Amino acid sequence: MSNKLIINNEECRKLISFERYHISESGRIYRTETDKKRSWRAKGRVFISEIKVHFRIRNDKLQQGFASLTDTKGKLHNIAVAPLVAITFGVLLKKLKKKKQAIGYRDGNKRNLHYSNLFVIEHTHINSKLNSKDVKHIKKQINKEAN
Repeated sequence: MSNKLIINNEECRKLISFERYHISESGRIYRTETDKKRSWRAKGRVFISEIKVHFRIRNDKLQQGFASLTDTKGKLHNIAVAPLVAITFGVLLKKLKKKKQAIGYRDGNKRNLHYSNLFVIEHTHINSKLNSKDVKHIKKQINKEAN
């Protein structure tokens, strides 16, 4: 099985931590390998099934999409899809730094998981207009005045 496939006219790449799956440029996840024994008629064919992405709503706000994937050891994981797309298609070079970065959506639609719609933002607190850089600058100014 190759690292790149064309499924439904979209480029799909193999997920690094989940080798049984490919992810498309628009955020669709496909299971492309099964452990089933194949009959003589099915040998050599690629079996493809699409994995459903679940979007949660909390406090009347749409949260990011999650998918349930099984790793190579058989353990089930509930994974956020947007960071997977961003890492696989080069929007992110490595994993997000926890609590400091998040995935942003250019058009504001969290259901649009196409890699061209994703970008990295500095995480801000809810109802805050300051980011962590601004807070550090303000603290430095306060410390200067105190001395």
